[in-house]
Amino acid sequence: MGFSVHAGKPLFLHLINLVLSYTDSPITFWSGCYHCAGLQPLYWEVAIVPQQGANLMHYLSTFFILFVFWVLLSGYFSMLLLSLGLMSSLLVVWLLWRMDQVDGEVRNIGRMPAVLTYAVWLLWQVIKANIDVARRIWDPELPIYPTCRRLDTELKSVLETTIYANSITLTPGTLTVDVKEDHFVVHSLSEEGLLELLKGNMERRIRRLRI
Repeated sequence: MGFSVHAGKPLFLHLINLVLSYTDSPITFWSGCYHCAGLQPLYWEVAIVPQQGANLMHYLSTFFILFVFWVLLSGYFSMLLLSLGLMSSLLVVWLLWRMDQVDGEVRNIGRMPAVLTYAVWLLWQVIKANIDVARRIWDPELPIYPTCRRLDTELKSVLETTIYANSITLTPGTLTVDVKEDHFVVHSLSEEGLLELLKGNMERRIRRLRI
């Protein structure tokens, strides 16, 4: 689904039309004119034209999840706050749609349970790594042996590679120094930290996300 937009079209109509419009034939919306800072009157026209492969449910599901998340975090149900949450969710969905037009990689919201499972697993790894780093710092012998090594990866998509590199950095004691097409350069406070990565457990879990 795409837009044919002419001068002066307000942003909020981009958002509303993207999320709420679903049709098998083009629809054109017209508005009257308005003046802006003494300039000539401007007219705007918005044409919503279905495009092949557009996944409306993907964007609707994303919008619904974002809005519900906003409401849960807010805890208030006044019209002002609900309106702000609605507009914020629409803005994020619009930005998501714009990015999808650039990279052509529409993400499937159906993978969300797998992503949440990975996030919980990663949180546990972060907790364990924090304990390990604290133990090494408190140890009178200070068993810290900084090392840097190449870590090969078979991940192909940019998103998977980004998640992997950031997961390594988020885990205390390891840091992704450089990212190449088929490998990372990783710094670790200990040899054990690198050996754990070389086992490939984290990479396998990311590959199972299929994102």
